[in-house]
Amino acid sequence: MHESLARTLFCEDVAHLSDVAASREDLTVNSRDYPVLDVTVHARTPVRIQLVAPQWDEEPPRVVLLTADGCPWPVASAGQPPDTAFRSGGVFNHNAHEITGRTYVCMPGSYDYHTHPMHTADVWERYRGKPGMSLTGILLRLSAAWCCDRK
Repeated sequence: MHESLARTLFCEDVAHLSDVAASREDLTVNSRDYPVLDVTVHARTPVRIQLVAPQWDEEPPRVVLLTADGCPWPVASAGQPPDTAFRSGGVFNHNAHEITGRTYVCMPGSYDYHTHPMHTADVWERYRGKPGMSLTGILLRLSAAWCCDRK
């Protein structure tokens, strides 16, 4: 995909997440500069979620999970109990992704989901352009899952 088209689509999508709308969802937009939408989710356990979308919407965004202060979310070590912010079977996986080596999101609309060996048959094209699959829609689904997984 040509960068200028990806940039245009990215900017159109993130424009829907105004600071007022974000505040209503208990979010703070840290940055919405192409190709990264960087948002803090205010919850009992706060998290920063970055949607990195240099090929939007040809490819789904890469989801980067950070602590509230911007450090990479730690990956669980072998034999270590899961981080209390992660619930077994939830959207957020505390183990290392086979390709990226980071904690990751296991949800349609996430690059890590669609490239994980368990989900390669569930292709992005099935979701692309559907309701809730814009960058803002994916972010709001992640925010809701983060808050729900913590209760």
